[in-house]
This record gives sequence, C-alpha cells and structure tokens, in this order.
Amino acid sequence: MLRRFAPRDAYFRLEQSFQELQREQDQLERRVRRLEKTTPTKKSTTTSEEKLGNSTLVEVKSAVQVATTPFEAIKTALLMTFGKDYILDHSVTGKRANKTAATVKPVYDQAAFARLVKFGNPNFKR
Repeated sequence: MLRRFAPRDAYFRLEQSFQELQREQDQLERRVRRLEKTTPTKKSTTTSEEKLGNSTLVEVKSAVQVATTPFEAIKTALLMTFGKDYILDHSVTGKRANKTAATVKPVYDQAAFARLVKFGNPNFKR
C-alpha cells in the first residue's frame, strides 16, 4: 500500500532506515543481556529489610509507633539502632563537648544516623 502512494526511492530509504533501527535495537538488547550477565546483581533491600545498626528499620518503626512522646520515640530509636555503649562512646558532631573534656569522641555511623533521621515518626508533627 505504501508503494502505491510513495515514490519508490522513498520507500526503499524508509525500508533501509527501518532495518538499521532493527539492527541497532538487536545490538542494544544483546549489550543489555551481556551487561546483566557480567554485572553482579545487587541484593535489593526494601525499607523493611534495611538495617539500622543493630535492628531493622521495621523493628525500629514498630517500637517507635508505641511511643507516647517524641523524647521516648527518639530514645527508643537511638537505643535500638546503636546501643547504650555506642551512644556513650560516640558523638553526633565529633567535636569536643566542652573545654574540660579529655578526648574528642568519634562520630556516629553517619549512614545509619541519616537513615534514622530520614524515617522519622509521622505521629509527631512540628
């Protein structure tokens, strides 16, 4: 049908470009399959499996859900994430607490701390 209404050379050019596109698509599909085979698959972690220090995100969220005050929620989340000894031996900023402090405490695990801050608690609004 296209042949009747289009000039013959235009039809052949369209046919050639279509075949080139098909070849290019085939090459890209082969490249994707090859990359999928060679690239190690990363274990997809959903938010339910995501670790927050000692606990998973779901465990921390469920414990924080029963908190009645923001202080209680933050205390529970921090203790479940880092543990009492870790909290006492580390600092949020990594700076000396005051001039009389003997040593500077190391900084919290920033990745775990950022995930903890990110999830927050929807029960407590500003």
